[in-house]
Amino acid sequence: MNERPIDHESSPFAHPTRAIALNHWWRWVRSGVDGVSLFGFGLLHYMALTQPTTEA
Repeated sequence: MNERPIDHESSPFAHPTRAIALNHWWRWVRSGVDGVSLFGFGLLHYMALTQPTTEA
């Protein structure tokens, strides 16, 4: 097995500004994921309520 040494220069946390940007991006992604899950939840309820029933 070939273990490559970790290249710290290419690490996202090598530069403080990049680490800060990554932190902001992660927060944005998390808020976006929460928003999408809430939207999806509402959409599922809407779809369930508006589907025509198959009962005769």
